[in-house]
Amino acid sequence: APADGAFYLWADITPVLGSHAGSPAWCRALLDEAGVALVPGTDMDAVDGDRWVRLSFAAGEAAVSDALDRIVTWTQAQHR
Repeated sequence: APADGAFYLWADITPVLGSHAGSPAWCRALLDEAGVALVPGTDMDAVDGDRWVRLSFAAGEAAVSDALDRIVTWTQAQHR
């Protein structure tokens, strides 16, 4: 669905979780290996947050574009 609202996006990462135990582990690995920080869904939803992350688009277009490129590259490398 199209994003609607503020400059945050709530994203389901179920298809890309891989061997990670949930969104906190996935976000930690993304930060450690790709240098991109996202908020694990468990910070906002203790019940179903393990499969969600929150992305902020407040950093500006260039920074967000770079971060998205890093996320895609890192995610693809995880599934090879």
